Amino acid sequence: MGPSRIVVWAGLASGAILVAALDASCTTFDGLSASATDASATDASGLPDVAEAGDAGPDLPGFIPLQDAVKVCANALKCPNLAQSVIYSIDVPLDRANFSSCVSWLAGPLPPNRLVSPNIITELTCVSLATSCAEADACMFHEIISPGDPRCAGTDGGSCQQDGGEAVNCADGYVDHCRDAVFEPGTICAIANDSTANCVKAKTCSPDTCKGSVLEYCDKPTGLYFTQDCNMFGLACGVDVDSGTHDCELDGSIPTCNTLGVSCSGTTAEVCDGYYLSPYDCKALGGTCDSTGFARCKRPTDQCAPSDVGINDCAGGNVSLCVGGRKIDFACSSVAMTCVPGTAQISGHCE
Repeated sequence: MGPSRIVVWAGLASGAILVAALDASCTTFDGLSASATDASATDASGLPDVAEAGDAGPDLPGFIPLQDAVKVCANALKCPNLAQSVIYSIDVPLDRANFSSCVSWLAGPLPPNRLVSPNIITELTCVSLATSCAEADACMFHEIISPGDPRCAGTDGGSCQQDGGEAVNCADGYVDHCRDAVFEPGTICAIANDSTANCVKAKTCSPDTCKGSVLEYCDKPTGLYFTQDCNMFGLACGVDVDSGTHDCELDGSIPTCNTLGVSCSGTTAEVCDGYYLSPYDCKALGGTCDSTGFARCKRPTDQCAPSDVGINDCAGGNVSLCVGGRKIDFACSSVAMTCVPGTAQISGHCE
């Protein structure tokens, strides 16, 4: 197996990060299909009625419902570290400049063959309910922190805090939440021989194995035993055909990368979290990958794009959105917010 994902994260957390977005049909949970949004409201055409704020919006379900996506993106725009934490934790890139692009990535249609852990929905829902940046950031199991974070008072190395529930790494600027559902029950914080704090299943190694979508592996440099849910990254747990080792894989190979963000590769939108390359198969949606602006899945039936003129405009308290190729006039008041007109740096949005 390659280097520990935890080690790679540590090296990236302190660097500048460009967070992009893409439009993302049924969400697959360990081989089962489930809708993350309520697409039951339809108009006379049989498509969702998008005239009313709070309706399903896109004709295919995404990660979370439209209203929750609006609240997540509102937090992403005001919380400087949240978008970084989201892409590291769940391989969902959020656009902090284009509100519609951000919302479309969360509530727009997902490819039906995309593997998705239920923990992704849990973490995004948590962010949608957060009333402060501290609450929102802590929803992600891998939280990026700023210099001067109070958890770093008196230390610049790794430390275990909250009775072993938090692995705090001040020098590298991140905290892992060991009690997050993405980790197996009983996961604890441990200090490795390189002085980093880690969330581990055990302080001694056992053989590498897969338990469903969960990878359990020994990180030989540190001597610690880690677990991670491969479905968090759109991957399966299996054996790499080249090395014969257990890892998160795609078609028998470990898809790795080192350039954070999202890009097009043929008809696939690929998200790189700095270690794993996470695929979104646009062809499975009947479309292709469009690299114009922020890479996204684009379908022939799309009626708009997040970058179109007239999208992200405020009118009468509503913000015009393009979600999954459908134009929606969303009432910010439905989520107890107001519409804030755009500037040169950021689009119009609910706040």
